[in-house]
Amino acid sequence: MDYNLQNYKGFIFDLDGTLINSMPFHIRAWQQVGKSYGFTVSEDDINTMTGSSGLDIAKYLKDKGNNIPDLKEFVSKKIALYQSNIDKIEVFEDIKDILLKGRADNKKIAIGTGSRNINARTVLEKKGLLNLIDVLITAEDVVVHKPDPETFLKAAKALNLRPDECIVFEDGNLGVKAAYAGGFDCIEVKENKIEAFHKAR
Repeated sequence: MDYNLQNYKGFIFDLDGTLINSMPFHIRAWQQVGKSYGFTVSEDDINTMTGSSGLDIAKYLKDKGNNIPDLKEFVSKKIALYQSNIDKIEVFEDIKDILLKGRADNKKIAIGTGSRNINARTVLEKKGLLNLIDVLITAEDVVVHKPDPETFLKAAKALNLRPDECIVFEDGNLGVKAAYAGGFDCIEVKENKIEAFHKAR
């Protein structure tokens, strides 16, 4: 993989599945709320939509024919279930080390996530990461979610950097597509390890 992190002024990290090992808890919460509504949510359902907002995931599940009368209420119940397990979530230490080294090298640091602000801010604060970042872009900050690049473009703009001055760290296919669409180089990670480097152009 041919990349040099010193070439970038800003690092933009996805959160769930990239910086923190939260996906098992998201999946479990979706499955629990689905069960309470009388239908089954598979792990594949959530993995397919990794990087999307909670509302987009709920719409996806409803479009599959599941009975969800009120999307916002469904998502709110899922959020409550997820938040009850935040203390159990672990940080991916190798990816955190990249963030820490970037901070030490005076890189600007942003989080660009499809999570709701309350979820992202709570877990970042509990894990001692909130004070290490300059910008937090969450589901409420954008109109169109990943694979649209708006999340990362807003993060770069808030850092006062161009896309070509930033590198994105992502675990989800939709997030990798969003980075490419926005003109960002992207490092794809899986389970705390770097998997691939995607050049924007």
